Amino acid sequence: MGTTLSTAGSLLIEGARRLTPGLIDGATAYAAGQVFTAGQNLLFGPVSRQSEGPRREEIRLQTASEGRGIPRLFGRQRIGGAVIWATPFEERTEVTESSSGGKGLSRSVETRHVTYLYTVSLAIALCEGPITRIARIWADGELISLEGIDVRVHHGTETQDPDPLIETVEGSDRAPAYRGIAYVVFENLPLGRFGNRIPQFNFEVERQCPTDDPYSLELALEAITLIPGAGETVYDPSPVYTEEAEGVAKAENVTNGLGLPNATASLDHLAATFPNLKAVSVFVSWFGDDLRAGQTTIAPRIEDRARTLRPEGWSVAGENRATAREVSRIDDRPAYGGTPSDKSVRALISDLRSRQLSVVFSPFVLMDVPPGNGLPDPWGGEEQAAFPWRGRVTADHPNDDGTAAARQAVEAFFDRYDSMILHYAHLCVAAGGVDVFLLGSELRGLTRLRDDTGAHPAVDRLRQLAAAVRQILGPDVQLSYAADWTEYGAYHPDDGSGDVLFPLDSFWADEAVDLVAIDNYMPLTDWRDGRQHADAALFDGPTDPDYLAAGIAGGEGYDWYYADAAARGAQDRTPILDTAHGEDWIFRVKDLRSWWSEPHHARPGGARAATPTPWQPQSKPIWFAELGCGAVDRGSNQPNVFFDPKSVESGRPYFSSGARDDRVQRRFLEAHLCYWGDPQNNPISAHYGGAMIPREGIFAYSWDARPFPAFPLRRDLWADGENWTTGHWLTGRAGKVPLGALIKALTSEAGIGAVDVSAVDQLVTGFLLPGPMRVREALGALLDIYQIDMVERGALLVMRPRAGRPALTLGLEELAVVGDEPPITIERLPAEEVPGRLRLTFTDSLASYGSAEVAISDPHRQGAVTAFRETALVLEQGEAEGRAASLLAEAQAATVQIRFALPAHRLEIEPADCLELVDGDRIWRLRLTEILDGPVRQVEGVTIAEGSFQGIHGALRGRSADMAPPAGAPAVAFADLPLLPTGRDEAVLYAFAAADPWPGSVAVHAGAAADAPLAFSLSSPARLGRLTAPLGPGPLYRWDRAAAVTLTLPLGSLASVTEEAALSGATLTAIDAGSGRWELLVWQDAILLPNGDWQLTTLLRGLRGTEAEAALGAPAGARVIFLPASPKAVPLSPDIWGESRVFQAGPTGATPGDYPFVTTTVPVVGAGARPFSPCHLRARAEGQNHLRVSWIRRSRIGGDRFDREIPLGEGREAYILRGYAEDDSEIVTQEVTSPTALIPSAGLKRLEVTQWSETFGEGRAAVLHLS
Repeated sequence: MGTTLSTAGSLLIEGARRLTPGLIDGATAYAAGQVFTAGQNLLFGPVSRQSEGPRREEIRLQTASEGRGIPRLFGRQRIGGAVIWATPFEERTEVTESSSGGKGLSRSVETRHVTYLYTVSLAIALCEGPITRIARIWADGELISLEGIDVRVHHGTETQDPDPLIETVEGSDRAPAYRGIAYVVFENLPLGRFGNRIPQFNFEVERQCPTDDPYSLELALEAITLIPGAGETVYDPSPVYTEEAEGVAKAENVTNGLGLPNATASLDHLAATFPNLKAVSVFVSWFGDDLRAGQTTIAPRIEDRARTLRPEGWSVAGENRATAREVSRIDDRPAYGGTPSDKSVRALISDLRSRQLSVVFSPFVLMDVPPGNGLPDPWGGEEQAAFPWRGRVTADHPNDDGTAAARQAVEAFFDRYDSMILHYAHLCVAAGGVDVFLLGSELRGLTRLRDDTGAHPAVDRLRQLAAAVRQILGPDVQLSYAADWTEYGAYHPDDGSGDVLFPLDSFWADEAVDLVAIDNYMPLTDWRDGRQHADAALFDGPTDPDYLAAGIAGGEGYDWYYADAAARGAQDRTPILDTAHGEDWIFRVKDLRSWWSEPHHARPGGARAATPTPWQPQSKPIWFAELGCGAVDRGSNQPNVFFDPKSVESGRPYFSSGARDDRVQRRFLEAHLCYWGDPQNNPISAHYGGAMIPREGIFAYSWDARPFPAFPLRRDLWADGENWTTGHWLTGRAGKVPLGALIKALTSEAGIGAVDVSAVDQLVTGFLLPGPMRVREALGALLDIYQIDMVERGALLVMRPRAGRPALTLGLEELAVVGDEPPITIERLPAEEVPGRLRLTFTDSLASYGSAEVAISDPHRQGAVTAFRETALVLEQGEAEGRAASLLAEAQAATVQIRFALPAHRLEIEPADCLELVDGDRIWRLRLTEILDGPVRQVEGVTIAEGSFQGIHGALRGRSADMAPPAGAPAVAFADLPLLPTGRDEAVLYAFAAADPWPGSVAVHAGAAADAPLAFSLSSPARLGRLTAPLGPGPLYRWDRAAAVTLTLPLGSLASVTEEAALSGATLTAIDAGSGRWELLVWQDAILLPNGDWQLTTLLRGLRGTEAEAALGAPAGARVIFLPASPKAVPLSPDIWGESRVFQAGPTGATPGDYPFVTTTVPVVGAGARPFSPCHLRARAEGQNHLRVSWIRRSRIGGDRFDREIPLGEGREAYILRGYAEDDSEIVTQEVTSPTALIPSAGLKRLEVTQWSETFGEGRAAVLHLS
């Protein structure tokens, strides 16, 4: 009978009925011959093949339909979901009143507006559960924050209970739990912001693939490091704002699509990704500036002295923004983030503890040594290398090791270094405590230094420091120091002395030290190009789990070493042997087990000491304070190397192309977790009864407090975003689905248990099955794109990624002869049918999951046909480019199909094998697509090129869909102004606010407390400024063309107007004259000055009864309000006139009582009810002893009318006339009811007349001086 690749499909078809009942027919299943064709589909197999995988997921409307399939998600994707439950709409009304009016002094129009507001409660089903988390949420295509929205997420477990709201509404006996389905419930969702309708919601959903592998990274990892360690606000779990100007405040640390502080968003993601996480190691940095230990400073630094942070300024260890030094700058950007503020670090520790996570505190030093520093290099260079590793800090001069000068330099270093460590010890106590405190890390250049007695002064100081920290932290906190992997154990100086020393043993043995901490970046592999290198015959590649595991306690640094670079290039490996004493482990940096379990005998001068060092075997556990590998091609060859173009340490691992490779990072960590999880490799201590390396002591490096994908995409915020691409970050990589696990999950659901995916190492960002589907079709979509063949070996299905590397070579003489047929039959694809371009459509994970397309072209085949491919996979653009390039390369190589026969006994050759077929001088490199068994084995194959299947990532590109940042504190102003032309006929307080970003509305609360009641809201921004130069007294009742108002206006702009417009009130402006008094004026001309200030000229001052304020002027800094047509007016009751009131204003939705609310004390005068001063006050003699005094009254209301008598504006007409003598004594007082009076003239020097108001009392006085 025949055996082909396609017969493996029988197993799929048989079992797939469990996956998709009723949907499996008898169609042929997946075959290996996707590539070669004589027909039209150039890339993916014969025309007769009609397999169709899932379509790229479009954003769906949220409608539920009978029988609709439940989507199944693997990885992450944006899902629309379906409404599965809803309540009727609930309606309430909101009544607002406003006033508006025309220009000039026309009366206002009072408007009462009734708004209908609706809420609804609903449940939206998303996909099969359990999900990991819901990240971003879109409503009508816009990201929304859940601030103020009551929402609950049900993850879709098989044990979840009904939602309490649904249970309340429907009854406990009728409320479904929707077990196995992930869904969200919105309770009383306000619909006003969505136009009083239910918006179209989309959810970014993450769901890890079910797996039975206990060492899968996400399940096995229990501890991780948290970086970046630098960034003034990077760790703060509360919003911190940069105040650029009054009312202009951006959220410094809320730059993501969730609307949360970055650290909170990142930690939420971390906790969801690693469900078994137990501990987080927090990195915090200070800065050194010199590799000479005796010369360097060690201190916290800031990014920019001009920054203003709110609600609390930056402070670390008593340093503030005025006293701390700035970090260096590159291209006018900070080379590093500043030291995290003490406040943020305390808050972060408290946050982690609230999440039930153990906290390790890891202070360390970053070397801020810029290029062109001119500093003497203790390592012999012309100047110190740019931004070096702290492990390079050493003695001040190259020859100081072994002298008293070395101790002097070390003492000077630690005198400064201790300040950092002791400060953070006290801070940890203030923060509520930590579980482990590290005294720093990787000071290798110091711990190896010896003084003139042979002692190690840095180790002595570390022991003293440990004792001091123990006194601060108490006995319950574990202490250690994180040594570099080349530092922790034996040291044999390259000085010809023959010394073998254990510098840190006295520290590890110290009673104040609880564990041995190592930053483990030991190489596990030595992979090269081609198949001729030493390891090629033993392992499949750099991500082969067996290869990685073998290198943990084997290979370089254990079995052998390279004497120099030339030896490395030639793979000339020198065995590691201790021929003198048989203690090979002393020279094996990887032999942790022997180092831990054996006594240590130093060898000064090469002679083995009789007495061991203080280290007691098995006395303390070993922790990996850092364990990591870059996501870079062959990263496991040299895991300590990273890309950072500003630093001298930047590089790529040995023999690496420098291309991104997330697989090697994951496999590296999983290899360690698996290896140390085996008790055979990880013995139990006879002293403390625990493992040599406890699982909770393996800290993967690293997770970033800057949330993905904002970091690394927001390079306008973070200059190191580029470094993420091939760096050690797990952020954005962990949580991806191993393709092998995904294949096993799909086949398992179909009832197929015997599947070998061990060779499949690709990672899938997201894959969504929108409903029931044949397993053949679901798998086909994956195997096509990732170029994987499926081979049947008895009852076992084997998934084999195409590698293009020949497994064997055959000559024509080894082939079987079938009758008169030639040994091989060759069929070529016409050249015009070979594609020169491939377009691949996919879902872009870094562009809000929108549809995207990449096009890959062969520059040597311009004008050739274009192939098209659409996939349901979620990819990054760079990944899609790599996959498309690989598919195109395979199609271009597969231009020849060759048929031949093999003897029946050659059963070791199977479909999907690669081999070389030697045809005289011609060598055909083939991938076998079909084998038909019989008397001979009939074989078909297509030509391949070895480099066709690499799928190399392109550059990282994308758009971080970030939510509009939350608003900071607004600029606010409260003004008790005279009655405005468009205002109410009463005393009112006018309120104004300005902010960028505008929060939608500003809430004003009466009082300064957190529970102060809401007084009113401001729905529109105003233009608010401040004088930048004093405004002197000015003339009244005429245009002042000499004076100018000079001010800063952070938000908005100004424009000149005509005289008519100014007189109509278009530029009516209020200027604070102090003590609750405001001058009103208008202006015609606005000029923007070169420094950004505005200058207003052609002024008409002292309007609306503010002549007295015009006479006062205003100082620099005085508030300026450009009055809108309908300002917010709040009535002022007469019983509070003469008092002060406190208001606080901030973004609606924020919590009052603290930033971003600002508190203002407002003097209440009741100026809107105050009568204006009369005008045209005159006096003439009438008879010999009297004066006839007359005046013209003014009105607060409609006073510019000329066609008839102006309104009185008061309950009755009344005036108070007073006369004063030369000594200011009052000698005449009269109350009159008309604008004239006859009074005695004797001794009068000054007259004052005020209009009387029954509400306010006396208004402003008109004054006449008598000669």
